Amino acid sequence: MTIHPTKPSTRMRHFLLLAALAFSAVAHSAETLPLQQSHADYIKAIKDVSTSPYYVQVLLAFGPDQTARPYCVRAPFLQGALAREVGQEINRETWKTVQKLALENTERVFLFTKAEAISNLALDRYTPDDLDRARALLAPYSAAELKEAFTTRTLREARRFNTAGYQRDAIACALLERGLTPRSADITGAIGFYPD
Repeated sequence: MTIHPTKPSTRMRHFLLLAALAFSAVAHSAETLPLQQSHADYIKAIKDVSTSPYYVQVLLAFGPDQTARPYCVRAPFLQGALAREVGQEINRETWKTVQKLALENTERVFLFTKAEAISNLALDRYTPDDLDRARALLAPYSAAELKEAFTTRTLREARRFNTAGYQRDAIACALLERGLTPRSADITGAIGFYPD
């Protein structure tokens, strides 16, 4: 059996060209901004297809003249936003393509201008005040202590850090800023570190 590679459709080539232009347009504006999430953890998060998605730390801009700023989003939300930014329906071909774009974007700088793409990022889930409160809550603890406190050993047993009254995505972002890569549980939405 011989497998013949297929050429990308005209629509997909157009998608790739637009994406490359859009994402390179803001790359220069974020050169000095640090990201605490390791590149290896970012790649792992983008490649993961679990129903308990990882969070990623990326630099986002919402217009070609804007400076990219750090944000924390769930990896599938980023990939969905990439597809929506260039007007593609989400299907297997598009998903593989946006995953490749996210993986090849080593600076992790993304430009979004379309309302439906920005909405897909779900950036309204926490405010700067929520993030400041989450940072203050976690500040006294080392990264190792936080990883231990947020780790679920089994599905039924969890040694949980008490985050009652705190916004979950803000907690996830504060953990990312500490160099950790949390997930969101598929049923409860709890933030933690779960077995792969």
